[in-house]
Amino acid sequence: MDFNHILVPIVRAGIELAEHDIPRAMTQAVSIAQSSNASISLVAYDNPLPPSASYWSGIEEELFEFKQKFYERLLARFEEYAVFNNVRATSKVVFGSPVKEILSSIETDSIDLVVKEAPHVDLLGVHRLSGDDLSLLRLTRIPVWLIPENTPERNTRNVLLALDIHANDQSMNKTMLQHAYEIATQHKDGKLHVIHTWLSPFEEYPKNYFGRHLSHAETVNDIDNTLIKEHREYIDKLLHTLNLENNDAISIHIVNGTASTEISKLAQSLPADLMVIGSHARTGIDRFFNGNTAENISAATQCPLLVFH
Repeated sequence: MDFNHILVPIVRAGIELAEHDIPRAMTQAVSIAQSSNASISLVAYDNPLPPSASYWSGIEEELFEFKQKFYERLLARFEEYAVFNNVRATSKVVFGSPVKEILSSIETDSIDLVVKEAPHVDLLGVHRLSGDDLSLLRLTRIPVWLIPENTPERNTRNVLLALDIHANDQSMNKTMLQHAYEIATQHKDGKLHVIHTWLSPFEEYPKNYFGRHLSHAETVNDIDNTLIKEHREYIDKLLHTLNLENNDAISIHIVNGTASTEISKLAQSLPADLMVIGSHARTGIDRFFNGNTAENISAATQCPLLVFH
């Protein structure tokens, strides 16, 4: 993996974090930094005290100083862990809107990867990403590695890469494939699973209707088989560009169905230790009409995510 400067944001950390071991985001960032000779920026982000809150009157400075020292002690322990593992690291505390300040850090510090713990919120019994993390995925333009909170640490052996062969920027598919393969093969028994989902043009209609009424010789099944062949040829060509064709460490899954459903289903069945996906970072009216498959998958999955933009 080729990264130069990794940001590990610590957002609104509570006292319980200070009492626990080094968080997974930190151990993962150190591992990546070791393999790519990168440096790490450790930054604690927290909201400032509300300026108009009367109940803070008289204790603003004391409370601010307490939070500042708490974060400094926390970051010092993480920085010591990085240095112990021969990784260059710096740390600082920033008060402000976390998402806004993270985006600012990315720009000012030339960050090319964010590795972050991702707290899940419970929405009607379903685990979803927090609003901050969804906003980060929508607004940033660099890879983001999200690690769900309170999940056990395990070796990354099953890596699931979701490809969109219809994406406007095909260079992103090549970048994702290269990184996903490197991560999977760090272990001798590692496996990269490449999935592409597709929908038949006739998915919403009875196939026997089209079989009777198409004016040309191809049946609906013939058209579906042609599409599957084209999708496989695209993936084979992409593998060839990286000299990865006929590789026993790579399995190809071309699945008929909606992307968010089929990708999540395969991630659970493997089970995946890491999912690598691409996001088009749609916002506003475009996101309303087109949605964002990567965001839907990100919100529901229980395994770590590496999201490219």
